[in-house]
Amino acid sequence: MSAAARHVIADLTRESALRRALHWRDAAREDFQREKAASTAAPGATSLAQVRRALKTRQAFVHQRRQWARAALARADAVSDKIYAELRFRDRLPDHAPHRPHHLGEIPDWVADSHALTHPDTPAHWRTHLAERHRILARSLADRGHTLAAAPPA
Repeated sequence: MSAAARHVIADLTRESALRRALHWRDAAREDFQREKAASTAAPGATSLAQVRRALKTRQAFVHQRRQWARAALARADAVSDKIYAELRFRDRLPDHAPHRPHHLGEIPDWVADSHALTHPDTPAHWRTHLAERHRILARSLADRGHTLAAAPPA
């Protein structure tokens, strides 16, 4: 191989490496400038086949970009659907710790739950009403217990 051929190959290799490192917009700009320089050097040198090839290449690139955009949109929709499902799930969850039932008082919670008596969102008039109900139930249970203790069933 001659020295001139080695220099040409080295120059082409360097240019190829530079073109691979270019951003796609810069590469497109350089291609446009080269096409423009070639068309001004020889007017009418662009054939119909070259135009068709360029058009097909651009159409394929546009089609590929549309596919990428659709895929990105589908991924974004999936993420937003997951976020929406999480928000709906969180709306159904209580915003406080669960109530621990108390079964050792005068009235066990399985008979009449005492959570509403201490809950901060319970209105005062309702709290008074519930306390009265609890007193009546406690008295009734105590009376029933004394009756059963005095005269146990057979």
